[in-house]
Amino acid sequence: MKMALQARMKLGFVTGEVEMPASTSASYALWTCVDYTVRAWLLNSMTPNIAESFLYAPDARKLWIDLEECYGEANGPLIYKLRREASTLMQTDMEISKYYSKLCQLWEELDRLSPLPVCKCATASICTCSLGRQLKEREEFNKVHHFLMGLADVYDSIRNQILLLEPLPSLNKVYVMVSKVEQQRKIQVDLCEPSQGIGLIAAAQGSNRNEEKGKLQ
Repeated sequence: MKMALQARMKLGFVTGEVEMPASTSASYALWTCVDYTVRAWLLNSMTPNIAESFLYAPDARKLWIDLEECYGEANGPLIYKLRREASTLMQTDMEISKYYSKLCQLWEELDRLSPLPVCKCATASICTCSLGRQLKEREEFNKVHHFLMGLADVYDSIRNQILLLEPLPSLNKVYVMVSKVEQQRKIQVDLCEPSQGIGLIAAAQGSNRNEEKGKLQ
């Protein structure tokens, strides 16, 4: 339901971000109309028996709170499960792209369940202090370290190089840097395989010649 409300840019009515204006405000009539619409969407998404219990909620925010209290599930166990899964995820034999995608999926789910706090100084959706930026930078820093810690030992060299950089690159740049090393390793393996094959063939031919000489003797 949250996705549907967000798609209509009405999620703020249930989260409390779009507050009810004063009854004397010029925007009060419009706010009331939209709030009625959001309440109707919520009620229509329920079965009739359940909807009857919430018909008299004074606004969409109160209706949402009542629904969470009656039917919402605690996010604590799920957040713990996701954090544990993310903290124990290692690349091992996975390709870098797959390892990175798995981590991002876990992070996105955690961000949805436990988002970063938002400062209260924002005006017209613009933060006038540096708190929001600092929180995002700290989160990016932690994600870069998390990504690097899970890499296989063969990436020790590039991992150490990245950790020595000042400032630390963004997560996307770090992913690109490690991916390039992975591609180089694949090329080196591909180049070594034909020469190894030639060596095996030569060794087999030499063995066959020795066997033939032994028979002649």
